[in-house]
Amino acid sequence: MPPGFGRLIDLQTLGTFVAGVDTRCEIGELMDMRSLHGTLCITQLENVADRRKATQAALNDKQHLRKLKFIWGEVEVLKQKDLPISVRSLIVNSCSLLKRWYETEGKNDLSRIASNREVTIDGLRISSS
Repeated sequence: MPPGFGRLIDLQTLGTFVAGVDTRCEIGELMDMRSLHGTLCITQLENVADRRKATQAALNDKQHLRKLKFIWGEVEVLKQKDLPISVRSLIVNSCSLLKRWYETEGKNDLSRIASNREVTIDGLRISSS
């Protein structure tokens, strides 16, 4: 993403955000973009150094998002409070660690996230039941 991208605070449509390693295109650039609508795909999440950096994106403040798609290679467990209530679909790709964790021990945690949402992890549909 170009330097200063986060200053586009009234941007309503952003199909894909590529998380970069350097400070010019970190995920925190999304922080003040509260007007984003529809679908947002965030890729290269393996470049996000830690959870503190990830929370700078303030996804829970983006009340007009309906679908989030996350693509990365490493994962920290998602918490329901990190997602805006308006999100009805969550798709996670390229995250075999999360899928394996769900299949072995994380069913209860991810089922809470799936409550009233369509959640798919690497093709595996997660239900709230």
